[in-house]
Amino acid sequence: MASWERLVRFVAKEDSKIHFGQAIDPEQDVGLAVEAGQDVKVHEVTGSSLPFEGTVDRNTTLTISELLSPLPEKDVGSIRCLGINFRKHVEEAGAKMPKTPVLFMKGNQALTGPGAIPVPKFIHEDKGSDEEGTEQLDYETELAVIISKDCKNVKKEDAYNYVLGYTCANDVTGRFHQGRQPQWNFAKGFDKFCPIGPVLVSHSAIGDPGKLSFKGSLNGEVKQESNTQDWIFPVPEVLEFLSSGTTIPAGSVILFGTPSGIGWFSKPKRLLREGDVFTVWHEKIGTLVNSFVFE
Repeated sequence: MASWERLVRFVAKEDSKIHFGQAIDPEQDVGLAVEAGQDVKVHEVTGSSLPFEGTVDRNTTLTISELLSPLPEKDVGSIRCLGINFRKHVEEAGAKMPKTPVLFMKGNQALTGPGAIPVPKFIHEDKGSDEEGTEQLDYETELAVIISKDCKNVKKEDAYNYVLGYTCANDVTGRFHQGRQPQWNFAKGFDKFCPIGPVLVSHSAIGDPGKLSFKGSLNGEVKQESNTQDWIFPVPEVLEFLSSGTTIPAGSVILFGTPSGIGWFSKPKRLLREGDVFTVWHEKIGTLVNSFVFE
């Protein structure tokens, strides 16, 4: 048996239980296939310390009924997020180029996976001021880096030794509250406002995360399209900075910022509405699919 390279966490059709697995077809976009109702076959991944270590059991085949976040909430050490980490997004926002990574946090209850995201009345019933407008729910297409083991005072040259893998993410945001407060945690930390998935791809399978194409689409229309080459701070610099004097626990999720094209800065503005479907696609990973349901 071999170690996993493309890890999924899912409910199996065969027994209605939660399993870890790896798609049999490595070229298959698991997120799109499941969304389309296709039978996605996987080999089960087993081990005593999943998702951090596990081997692919090619003798056991299961079928995905429901895709879940690649990491269960209990295994997430923290959710750390970078603001304004793309050059073109800095220009779009009219912000100053940051000299160090800009960090904010989400609570672990924000974690979710593919599927429907419930939007609280507190967000969608707030019609804003004349200056703010009448809609505030926004998308941010991002790459998430998952930490494999506790790390502190990491040097840039050793950074990738602490990376478990990469997955897609959407930093869902309530823009009114982001603008009303000096810190962003509240506006971005509502329950299930941090979907990740559909597949956690190992560092060895990705190679250089700083050369990945990606895009975010709203109801099939591309709204954000970029490449991680536009990052201001790449993975090694970020891990060195964030771990300075601070322990980043194993299982931590680090979101690496969004490119230009968010709904808030679109002309005209186009924010997320009830029933909208937003997809995040990353090269070598696949597509995270989420719909938005107003409570």
